[in-house]
Amino acid sequence: MEFKESLVIRIGGEAGFGLAAAADIIAKIAVKLGYHVFSSKDYASQIKGGHNYHTVRIGKAPVRADVDKVDVLLALDEEALIRHASLVNKNGIILYDDRIEIGKLNKEIKTLAIPTKKIETELNEKRIENTIFLSALVKCLGIELKVLEDVLLEFFKEKEHQGERNVKAAQFSYNA
Repeated sequence: MEFKESLVIRIGGEAGFGLAAAADIIAKIAVKLGYHVFSSKDYASQIKGGHNYHTVRIGKAPVRADVDKVDVLLALDEEALIRHASLVNKNGIILYDDRIEIGKLNKEIKTLAIPTKKIETELNEKRIENTIFLSALVKCLGIELKVLEDVLLEFFKEKEHQGERNVKAAQFSYNA
C-alpha cells in the first residue's frame, strides 16, 4: 500500500448494507499492516435505505482528523457516487457497482466497475456487496488476500458461518 502522508478511503451507500462493518474491516487491515487510523462515521439515516458513509484515514504517522478530499471512494450505490465523487482527489480511484451509470467524471480519476450482482449470483449469495468491494479495494492497494481473510475471520469470530461466507466471497472476488 503506497501513499505519501495518508490515504483516505470513503465507503458510501445504503443504510443496512454493512458499511460500518466494512469501514471497521478497512481500519483493522490498516492497523494489522502497521499503519495509524482515524475513522469517522456519518449516519445521516439509521433507517434501512437511507444514505450513510464512513471515512477511514490511514497514515504512516498518527492521524487525528478527517480531511476534505478522499483518495479512494467505494460507491455501493448511485447516491454515494452523486454525493462523494466530487471529493475524490485527482489520480484517485472510484470503485462502483457496475449497475450504476457513472456519467462524466474528471479524467484524472480512475474508475473500476465492480460486478456485485454477477458475483453474488455466481456464489448463490445475497448481501455480500461490502465484502466484494473490500476484496476489490485490497487488490487495488496491492494488499495480499490473506490479510483480508485473516481480518474477516477475526471480525466474525463470534459468527463462524459469517466469517467463512465472507472469506469465500472475498476469495472469489479477488480472483475474478
